[in-house]
Amino acid sequence: MKDGLISWLQLASHESTPRGVLNAVGRYVAKQLQGQEVASVIDQFTSMKLAAILFGLTLISAIYLAVSPKSGIATISRLMMPWANIAPSTRVQILSLTPGNAVVTEGASLPISLQVRGWHRGDRALIRYSTDDGQTVDQTLSIPAEIEGLTYALDFGKSLGGLVQPMHYFVEAGDAKAGPFAIRIQAVPLVLLEQVEYTYPAYMRLAPRVAEGDGRI
Repeated sequence: MKDGLISWLQLASHESTPRGVLNAVGRYVAKQLQGQEVASVIDQFTSMKLAAILFGLTLISAIYLAVSPKSGIATISRLMMPWANIAPSTRVQILSLTPGNAVVTEGASLPISLQVRGWHRGDRALIRYSTDDGQTVDQTLSIPAEIEGLTYALDFGKSLGGLVQPMHYFVEAGDAKAGPFAIRIQAVPLVLLEQVEYTYPAYMRLAPRVAEGDGRI
């Protein structure tokens, strides 16, 4: 049948081929085609190979999503939407972080705590900070563990003698990073006592009086 089809195509491409010969070859090929199943004459090897490749890729992707320490969903989202602001996937995940942005009274410290997942031996929790005036840039402090691999906490500023300048900071846990967060400084309020009015109990038999310009009570 295949040879007949090739012969018919070759003969049909020449105008000098006798019409009777071409018809005879055509009838022979038509007779061979009668009763043939389409699946038996179509080469399905390529389709089967592509299907096997697709199945293999799907299986590999499913295994990767199941056992990968990083978030496969974030990776796929970044591939499908490269224009979106999606953070890269990391092995370590910061589940919670407090306080983030904060207002601190001048000279006080700021308690920072975080909870993580995916921790490996050798990972470190750090706070990386810089003052807004640029005098201190990219300094780091280690955040001690409360429960190793789970929770970490630091009274930020205590080792520095208190926070006195506006700054921003990042928190790094393993390969994960959160921030920047801003710390604003609230000045310590100063009180000037201008006057004190004294009103005595009746049994003291003292007249009320006002003391001005004297901060002593």
